Amino acid sequence: MPSRRNSAFLVCEDVPYGMRECFIVSRYRRPNSTVMECLRSIFLPTNETFNFWTHYIPLLFFLYKFYHFLFKNMEFSYDHPFLLPMWCFAFGVSVVLAESCAAHVFNCLSLQIRETFYYMDYVAWNFYGFGSAIACCYYIFPLLTVMNPTLVTQLLEQNGRCTEYSILVKLYSVLCIPVTFLLLIFCTIAICKSYLDWARYRYVIRAIVFAIPLSVTVPIAIDTVFFELYRKNPIIFFHFCRQRTWLLLAIVFNVSRIPERIWPGQFDVIGQSHQWFHLFSFLTIYDQLCYFEYGFNSLVKSPSTFPLFADTMGAMLLLLVSFALVIKRFAKYPPACVQN
Repeated sequence: MPSRRNSAFLVCEDVPYGMRECFIVSRYRRPNSTVMECLRSIFLPTNETFNFWTHYIPLLFFLYKFYHFLFKNMEFSYDHPFLLPMWCFAFGVSVVLAESCAAHVFNCLSLQIRETFYYMDYVAWNFYGFGSAIACCYYIFPLLTVMNPTLVTQLLEQNGRCTEYSILVKLYSVLCIPVTFLLLIFCTIAICKSYLDWARYRYVIRAIVFAIPLSVTVPIAIDTVFFELYRKNPIIFFHFCRQRTWLLLAIVFNVSRIPERIWPGQFDVIGQSHQWFHLFSFLTIYDQLCYFEYGFNSLVKSPSTFPLFADTMGAMLLLLVSFALVIKRFAKYPPACVQN
């Protein structure tokens, strides 16, 4: 395409290869900008402006929702033990949205900082995924038929099948969080390596990284298919299915790079695929919050187990420290040569 040069902004040919975005032609900020220039750019029509606002506005929305849920609840104080998993979820959501805001604002400071933000972005998504896994284990699993060993064992015996199903449920319940913790650390190391030594497998590795937190919701999917979740827990069923719809749309836009792939240069400021990805990600998290709230309100009066700080916020903080060590390890490498 012809260059569309502007005194305040650059076209893709004017910025280093590692700072270019696929099919985004113009409205680039100056590489090696200052911090104040980056902050001012959120009010200018650059190709990162709406990438920032489509995360910043949802961040304010969720902070408002969590504030009212955790601090303005008339029945329970903010330090109620059964609120610990919701604190984990709130912490994860806040971190991933705040990190993404910072990444879109400051990724033109230098190529080194830009790649560090790439590492932090995947770390933040893993951190959010771990928080949602903890909330799912305490707020949703006790409401599912598939996680009720007595009921499922009766159903299996009626069909002439004999199995120690209760052992499987107990094993899954005990290992779910620790195994997810270890897998997320391993996958974070792999995602950082994919920018250096394992570039050939980077898309496979990133797909696996996103699939790890989603694997915790497998019991909900099993309940939906085999145990009539739509009839027994219609609210969970509705928000879970709608969440999966938003998630699918987010993945489609993020992978396809539509519409800028079809009309390069026409969506440099607003309407590009990454902004649609942000929008559908926000809707995904919102539906997740809806069924977590339902699960909390259904179980808080008579919880099967009270979560401990070490198993919830303690695990989140330990994971955060582990991620920080991983980023420190890989951020010292020189910027990688990124290929299209």
